[in-house]
Amino acid sequence: METTKDTTTVNSSILVVEDEGTTALYIKRILEELGYRVVATEVSGLAAVERAKKELPDLVLMDIKLKGKMDGVEAACEIHDKLDIPIVYLTAHSDKGMLERVKITEPFGYVVKPFDTRELHSNIEIALYRHRVEKKLKSLAHYDTLTGLPNRTLFFERLNQSILYSRRDNTSFALMFLDLDGFKYVNDTMGHSIGDILLQEVAKRLTECVRESDTVARFGGDEFVLILRDIARPEDAAFIAKKMIITIGKPFRIRDFNCSIGVSIGISVFPYDGKEADILLKKADSSMYRVKELGKNHFRFFSEPVCSLSGQLSSIVTVAIDFINKQGGKWSHSDWLDFLFTVNAGGVSISPHLQTCLGLLLESLKQFYNSFSEDLSAINVVCKESICFIQTNKGLWHHAQWEVFLQNIELEGIIIDENTRYLIGNILEAIKTVYLFY
Repeated sequence: METTKDTTTVNSSILVVEDEGTTALYIKRILEELGYRVVATEVSGLAAVERAKKELPDLVLMDIKLKGKMDGVEAACEIHDKLDIPIVYLTAHSDKGMLERVKITEPFGYVVKPFDTRELHSNIEIALYRHRVEKKLKSLAHYDTLTGLPNRTLFFERLNQSILYSRRDNTSFALMFLDLDGFKYVNDTMGHSIGDILLQEVAKRLTECVRESDTVARFGGDEFVLILRDIARPEDAAFIAKKMIITIGKPFRIRDFNCSIGVSIGISVFPYDGKEADILLKKADSSMYRVKELGKNHFRFFSEPVCSLSGQLSSIVTVAIDFINKQGGKWSHSDWLDFLFTVNAGGVSISPHLQTCLGLLLESLKQFYNSFSEDLSAINVVCKESICFIQTNKGLWHHAQWEVFLQNIELEGIIIDENTRYLIGNILEAIKTVYLFY
């Protein structure tokens, strides 16, 4: 039969699964004459599944009766469920039991062999159109229109799936509740259009921080939620939280504006903090609000004891200053261990990363001490002002704020030349590092 290439077909790709070699070649020729691109022809269900994973065709034309361990119905289920690819069945059979199995897979069409070319063409086009419509409707129902992230509906589906999988596999996952710090100010002063673009950029940065198997969703407004699948220990979630705080903390350039924001993160862990979706979400949410109360731009696990970030940060710096003063700006390894023991005795858990942060802080204080050893009160003034400055600005600041900060220190009688400005900058960055990673 003569066929005419349909100009409306946009080179859609099709995988043909047919175990009769002559029939497969005939179908391939007909499809190519109709304007389709045949990615491959396969003769078994297992081979069809592997080929579909590799090629990701727009449609699979599947023979129901296939030889081997996996017949066409089983292969169709695997391809449609896992890859969301529409299936059109080829069949020469009307076995009632087989047709009942076929219905379960919700196929997009049937073509009875021997087929008419026009029937084959119309079935394929209807299947492709129906799949596009369903995909668009599914996207509207499950994805946020502004950021493209999963919305609440899809988030809760993913959360319940994570609970089921973790129960089955005896694994853990972390749920994070995020709220942007300073977004309202940007939105109110720079306009909603800038705010919308900022949310889109935040969504991109958050997505870059996690794996493809994880979920980043927009919960509403400037709130986001994350599901970190299969974590080995809570520290894995802490690492991602720190990464996100640093990533979101980098300035955003939107049109002609520069803007900086932070993020407060609450974390709950399955199954330790709860085994139901609503409980895990409430605990992550309450932890996030606790972070807001304690200074923002940080993260907190639900299971952590309540503590004052402001008070403990000040205590750490006070211990560091005392250590520098006692050692005269010099210390041995045993002195360093005594210092860590003192900090730990104050209720701070000294992780390897926090050790590095504290080491940088001590080195910065030592430089300042060696320049101002005749006026030891100067180091206390600088550190006190630095702590207030960092917490007030959530660890972020621009040049004008930096200049005002230096002027406030000069009012305390400290002369700030270029070298002093450099040393104070080192102290500020060191305390900021402890603030971000503590």
